[in-house]
Amino acid sequence: MTQARTDYDKRDYPRLPKEVSVTLAKLEYPFSTEAEESGTLKNIAKGGIGLVVAHAYETGSRLSLKINLKGWRRYMKNVASIVDDSAGTVATTPLTAIAEVVWMNPLPDGNAYEIGVKFLDIYEDEYNALKKYLENLADYLAK
Repeated sequence: MTQARTDYDKRDYPRLPKEVSVTLAKLEYPFSTEAEESGTLKNIAKGGIGLVVAHAYETGSRLSLKINLKGWRRYMKNVASIVDDSAGTVATTPLTAIAEVVWMNPLPDGNAYEIGVKFLDIYEDEYNALKKYLENLADYLAK
């Protein structure tokens, strides 16, 4: 008899621990920059992220994300990576994505929520850079 896979085992991509700031906004009409909130990334994978936020989001909600991953742009194959890297300010531009909330759990203190989101839309060159960044991070964490 085989054991049922846990939710963690069902992931298509392994989550890697990483703690950085994320700016997010629910995509709804009318659009407003005042609706942006800051969250804290807890883990990241090729398919999405886990983060802690102050407000609850319903499963299925679409979010605009700006993820402040230091060093991710050096894996891009264009002029932007050269410009950022030469100035010593790699990742001054956040990784941007559209994502969908797939789960949400209130934290025990009742003041925040942990949410999991899957990426729906990322520019192709940025996604390729993210994949290389994560491969490098996985190698580093394995040491």
